[in-house]
This record gives sequence, C-alpha cells and structure tokens, in this order.
Amino acid sequence: MAIRKPTPQGEKSAAMAELLAQAGQESKFKNGSLVEGTVSAIKGDDVFIDIGYKSEGSIDVSEFGEGAGVKPGDKVTVMLRELENDKTGMVVLSKRAADEKIRWEKILERYVEGCVVTGTIKSAVRGGLLVQIDDVEAFLPGSQIEVAPVKDLEPYVGQTYDFKVIKISNERRNLIVSRRELIEGVQAEKKAEGATSSFPAASSSRASRPRRRPSSSPRSRRARSARAA
Repeated sequence: MAIRKPTPQGEKSAAMAELLAQAGQESKFKNGSLVEGTVSAIKGDDVFIDIGYKSEGSIDVSEFGEGAGVKPGDKVTVMLRELENDKTGMVVLSKRAADEKIRWEKILERYVEGCVVTGTIKSAVRGGLLVQIDDVEAFLPGSQIEVAPVKDLEPYVGQTYDFKVIKISNERRNLIVSRRELIEGVQAEKKAEGATSSFPAASSSRASRPRRRPSSSPRSRRARSARAA
C-alpha cells in the first residue's frame, strides 16, 4: 500500500493564492463590462490589447476609426465580449461597442423625456426624418412633424427647429422627438390667453367704474335741512 506524502505547506499556499487570484480576475472581468487596456502590439490589421487578464485580446484596427494612429503603449477603453474564446483561447474585445456604450451613457446623462432640444433635420427616411441634436441622431416620426399630416418631407431637410424628446429607447439606443407637441402647446397657450382677455374679471370692471358723488343742488340741501330740523 502506497503511502501518500503530505503536500508541503509552501505548495499549498501557492496553489491557494493562484486560485484566489483567478477567482478575483473572474469577478473583475464580466462579459459586457468596460475595461481599460494597453496596446501591447500591432500585427497587420490586428491590435493586441492587454487588459490584465491571463490572456490578451485582439481588435481589428478598423474599430479605432480612420486616422486614429493607434500605437503600442496607448491606453484604450474596450468592451469585454467574451472572457475566453474556445478557438483562440484569447479574450474577445470590442472598441466599437465600448465607444457606443460610452456615447449612450452620456446621452442618458444629458437628456430626459419631456425636455426641449434644438436640432437640424439631416435626411428623410422611411416613416419620418433623422434629426441631428449635438452629436446625437434622433428620429422624428412623420406624424410628429406638424399638427396637420405632412406628405412631402424633403422641404424640411436642412431646417433647424426646436423639438420635444418624447421617448428615450434603451433597446434601440435612440431618441424619438416631436415638433408637433411643441406647436400644439403654443396654440393651447394662445387660446387660453385669448379666452382670458375676452372675459375680464367682474371685480376689475367695478373697480374701474367712477363713484357717484352726492348731489349738491338747492333742493337736495333744503331736504337735508328739513330732516335735520
């Protein structure tokens, strides 16, 4: 019968430390999270990124944008898509997805449903118009352009208007705006102001009416003298 030798204490400690380090890495790196990495190398169209995990990831250079001039040593924020690819054993990263998530988070900080914004109509698309609001592209449905139905959308292209944000879609990551609601709001205000001016308050009309002074004719004076006697 073979006698099992006890594992040295130092080996146990090293193995435990390795397991704890691996567990810490896995809790830090989650699919869909944004992580900061360093460009370690560039080979052809592949940009290799070190995010501090046991393996690196690679991103196609096109995701950095034309003329980005990325080079080894650069710090970049990327999205962790997959912790370890079955085929390559590398982490799967995306710069484009990270940029989109950062852009959308900034939009959520800047805009809320019901706020009024100014934008320029870029182009006509199926069902409505695309509106450029700062660096955000919003959708203006055809039913929200005017109070009356609009058949020809082209005359609106290039025009700048105020819009009301009526919906922020997290699913599609876009803004839906309305010009019609602002127009209807202005019309309602004018109608209310017109109704108020047509019917002044009764107290105001009484206050503007001059008071009648007591008569000072001789007959009036004789009548007062008789009552006094």
